[in-house]
Parts: sequence; C-alpha cells; structure tokens
Amino acid sequence: MNVDENKEELRIVGLFDPDAPVTVRIEGGATKEIVATVRIINGATEILCPLPAGQQPSAGNVTVLQRGHKSNTVPLTEWWVKATGHKYFTVGEPQPSSTIEFNLHFRTDVHSSRAAPFQDPVFRGNFAWAARDSKVTVTAASGTYHDPNSIRTVSWSLSSPVELPAVYGSLQVNLGFSGLVSFTSDRAASLTFFSTAKKQNDRDRDDRQPG
Repeated sequence: MNVDENKEELRIVGLFDPDAPVTVRIEGGATKEIVATVRIINGATEILCPLPAGQQPSAGNVTVLQRGHKSNTVPLTEWWVKATGHKYFTVGEPQPSSTIEFNLHFRTDVHSSRAAPFQDPVFRGNFAWAARDSKVTVTAASGTYHDPNSIRTVSWSLSSPVELPAVYGSLQVNLGFSGLVSFTSDRAASLTFFSTAKKQNDRDRDDRQPG
C-alpha cells in the first residue's frame, strides 16, 4: 500500500477480482468502510479509494472485503515529524537567515509482505510524501544577501508568519513546501524537505526562503 497525497487516495496492490465490487475497511481512531473498484494496471490488480489526510481514520489497519471473503489485515502507518529549521545564507554570519516551523504528516505501509503465497515476508522499501494537512510556517526572515557575482541583491523581511501550502510535482511556485520520507529495504529512513516563499515588488527585489 501507499498513499497518493496529491489526490489523497489509498492505493492497494494485491490479488483481487476486477469483476466484483470491493469494500476497504480502515480501522484507526474510528472505523470507516469505503466502496471501491478494482482496476488492472500493467497486468496487476489494484484498488484505489479516497483517504483524505484530515479525516478519521486517516490511517490504521486496512482490510479488503470482496465476494464474502476477508483479506489479511495490513497496517497503514502514520506519523508526524515536528522540528524547527534555520537557514543561513552566509557561513559564520547570523544574517541573512530564515526560520521554519514544520509539522509533517506522513502515511505509508512499512510492514513486511510476500510477493506470492508461501514466500517469506520481506520489506522491499517504500516512501511517503507529506500529507496536505501538514503544517509548515515561515516564522522569521531577515537580512540582505549580496550575490558574489553582483547579479542581484536578495533581501528578506517578514512582518508576520507565513503558512506554506503543500505542493506536489514541481516546486517552481511562489509559495509552497514539499516533504518526502524514503525507506530502504534495510529500514533506513531519509527525509527530504524543500520550501519556497517568494515575492517580488516594484523594484524587482526577490524575497525567497528556500530550505
């Protein structure tokens, strides 16, 4: 399983009947049953069902019900990563700088599974994008950076905190963040985070906060 956070859809890959209706049961802080359909993608059968990050449950134990049969139950795990990030643009200088508070919500499947019946369960790795209900805020930004090549001068100033929306795909936007956590087969995890807060005024001054 994994979650397409852009569309807020849960994707389940397995052995399902494409000609029969299916129900996905999710048991977390509450229990929800979602009627879905099976589709064939590249010769494999998979289920797509809506799973907004802000709903209850947004994760939990997932079971598929079809033709009176119940699948094995698999946990869809969710967790939050909370931290404060500081960005300094000149080594050894406190300014210019910016500060971001982020609380990232992730959901994915990190359990070991079988590729076929009777095989030993193996964890093959997985990934998760930050969900739309993650909270990322630029709380401080100040200072002036002079490009060594004299191409431009970049100034930061912030009169009040700026909340950034989640962005999926290209980060070529004026305002947004993207967070990705990846798990390798040996269960090592890595977190990648980007953010942009950009505004141009009449003098073509560029205010940007990359992280």
